[in-house]
Amino acid sequence: MAAIAKGPLPRSEAASVQRLLHERLSRRVAFDVWTLSPSTVVTPDRDPGIHSDEVLALARQLATLHPGLSVTPYDLERHADRAREEGITMVPATVLRSTGRSIQTVGYFSGALFQALLDLLWLISNGTSPVTPATRAALQAIDTDVVMEALVTPYDPFSVQLARLLGAFAVESKRIHVRIIEITEFRRLAEQRMVTEVPVLTINGRRSVGLWNESTLLEQLQRILAGNEEPVVRDRIYTAPYISEEEARALGSQPPPGTPPGTPPGQTASGLILPGSP
Repeated sequence: MAAIAKGPLPRSEAASVQRLLHERLSRRVAFDVWTLSPSTVVTPDRDPGIHSDEVLALARQLATLHPGLSVTPYDLERHADRAREEGITMVPATVLRSTGRSIQTVGYFSGALFQALLDLLWLISNGTSPVTPATRAALQAIDTDVVMEALVTPYDPFSVQLARLLGAFAVESKRIHVRIIEITEFRRLAEQRMVTEVPVLTINGRRSVGLWNESTLLEQLQRILAGNEEPVVRDRIYTAPYISEEEARALGSQPPPGTPPGTPPGQTASGLILPGSP
């Protein structure tokens, strides 16, 4: 394999990802990667975005694996006007663009979230998702803007599933704007939001915790748009306790410093779980 950029994926793993991208992507996808200059002063109430280098390196490495992928780096301070237009308030942030749709991710999507990132690439490249025809029709009928924000982690399976579902909703409706934040990296934000369980989903300011499936999430979305304050009752709410990246390392639930966040014991050297891995 020639001309693969250096990055978090070792060469052997990059080959597997390359095959997957060529099998699944049908249209070009642009990565807008937002970081902040290391010289920028970070205020005490703001997380520094410590994995900016890894996020940009991963995007550039993925772009060498498929001709339909491209990367444009932006600096949050130098490109402040564009950041305001795009709704970029945190770094590292990545905006995936294709087929007139966009999905914003914040933080380093390592661990199981790397699989979710590849799924988001697939969804937005194809411009359609595996939702039911009824769900697709309902989403395409939405005529007002919806902001859906999820706080997720790389160590619980519910976050991965929710990220994929939100990606599906985003590609089915141009009025749905999705931002998915890997919250273990952002301890201050987690404290400000009083996050104790994950995943956390906010729809137009209405907050809920736990995993949603396609039908219940659609019903919840429709209630919110209709001004109905009654939450949808789920048979069971699946959550995991929230712990920050620092706490996870202190507890020994992750490998030593230098290994990407969210890396379970025995995982691949890159910390980026490949599709099909146990």
